[in-house]
Order: sequence, then C-alpha cells, then structure tokens
Amino acid sequence: MRQEYYGTKRVTAWPEPAAPSTSPDAPRTPGYGVEYADGYTSWSPKDVFEEAYQPITGMNFGHALAALKDGHRVARTGWNGKGMFLFHVTNWTYTDGR
Repeated sequence: MRQEYYGTKRVTAWPEPAAPSTSPDAPRTPGYGVEYADGYTSWSPKDVFEEAYQPITGMNFGHALAALKDGHRVARTGWNGKGMFLFHVTNWTYTDGR
C-alpha cells in the first residue's frame, strides 16, 4: 500500500524489499520504493527511510511547518469542530491596533 511521507521533501513510498544482490538464497533487505515529485523512483533501506520521513498522518511540528510552506493544508485530530485546518497566508500584514 502506497502512503505519502514528509522529510526534507514530500515523497510517495511503499514497502518494497530489495532484490538479493549476491545469490537467490540471500535474504531480501526490507526497504521502501520511493517516488519523488518529478517522477524519479528509487529504493531506500527501511531504517534509513524511517529515520528521515514520517507519514503525513503523524508529522512532527517541523514537518507540519514545511508542509504549510509548500502550500499544503495541515490539520490534526482532536481539534474542536470538523473541517478545521491551517494554511500559510502570504503577502498579508497584521496590525494589532495598539
């Protein structure tokens, strides 16, 4: 099952073991197939990938900020009211009236 993740860039990834490199009897290393925004695909070992990326359903604060800056909406479970989300507004000035 493919799922989107956030790291230093947004990628789509799916569990995919690497092909054995030495012999057909060698164990297959667990990892992820990774597709980038430009369509390029690659493979990453499981531990390396999971250290760098988080599923978009469980992002930390830094990844949420990166998503906002990239133009995505960000929401979290538990907010009061359905359909609530944050988005980044550009070219706007706040005046507090003091």
